[in-house]
Amino acid sequence: MQTTVTIPPAEHVISAFDGVRPLARILGLNPSAVCRWNKPKSERGSAGEIPSAHHKAILKEAKARKLDVTAEDLIYGRRIRVRNPSAKMENA
Repeated sequence: MQTTVTIPPAEHVISAFDGVRPLARILGLNPSAVCRWNKPKSERGSAGEIPSAHHKAILKEAKARKLDVTAEDLIYGRRIRVRNPSAKMENA
């Protein structure tokens, strides 16, 4: 059995660019600013959201590097299908 999960936009984009530091360097940001994208709003983060001011640059750089990042990923995150390990136990 499979289930669909959503990877938050910041997590997907940071991973696609091989980490916080490379992405920060590309965008001309301090790495701590990019790290805050993953922090909850209660910790002055953006709760997995990427500030819209960076969307255009991210899409341009992703295209230039042939990375799998879309405009939809920046807004909604990446939906992926994963195998549901608990389904195996339920059927046993």
